[in-house]
Amino acid sequence: MNNLKKRILNKIITKLLKHERNSTINIEDIVRELKIDEELTLETLKDIEKIGIVEIKNNTIILKEDKASIMVKLLKFGYMIDLERISRDLSWNDFEKLIKIIFREFNFNVIHKVRFPINSHRFEVDMIAIKDSYIFMIDAKRYLKSRIKVSDILDYVNSIESLCKKFRQELITRLGLKSGIYEIYPTIITVHEHVLNMNLNILIIPIWKLRSFIENFHDIKDVFLRFYLYVF
Repeated sequence: MNNLKKRILNKIITKLLKHERNSTINIEDIVRELKIDEELTLETLKDIEKIGIVEIKNNTIILKEDKASIMVKLLKFGYMIDLERISRDLSWNDFEKLIKIIFREFNFNVIHKVRFPINSHRFEVDMIAIKDSYIFMIDAKRYLKSRIKVSDILDYVNSIESLCKKFRQELITRLGLKSGIYEIYPTIITVHEHVLNMNLNILIIPIWKLRSFIENFHDIKDVFLRFYLYVF
């Protein structure tokens, strides 16, 4: 895909993501609002129609997928989309759904919104992704600023550590874990890439790198902070 087609695709996808599933959108409106060539617009729409994202009827298109599913399908089929920029337009719910779909694409079992009582208050994990002996305790941060507070990161990691040590049995029960040794990774997933002033070895992954991270996880996992959970 050349640079022109990539720019047109990203403009069109950004436009489509402003609508909900089953919405009908006039193609002429897309051409006029985005100020892009009509022939290239039709070519791009016909291309993504093949993977089930839209259906073209006369001079309109019908959106066949929800926002998170659109983005995952485009990535899965090798389309060069600007996931970081497009993710800015997602709601909190859509951002979390995108994370969940990506993990499930790699055969993780994903549990959404899990609450634990810690130190007289409820601690909520946005989602927990489990596969074999690996557990990612995920905090989804759809912040549009470029930096996360180190104190927030440490608070999250300390809460995960408390779960593993002080509330071990409840964690085992809630996740339905069988006998074995589990590696638990505190994980923060963001819209932007965040650079910390100190090396904490904590998983902070921008959404646009998440698929690549999961694909290469076994080769790089040893450098990241994790807690061990022994289940007998």
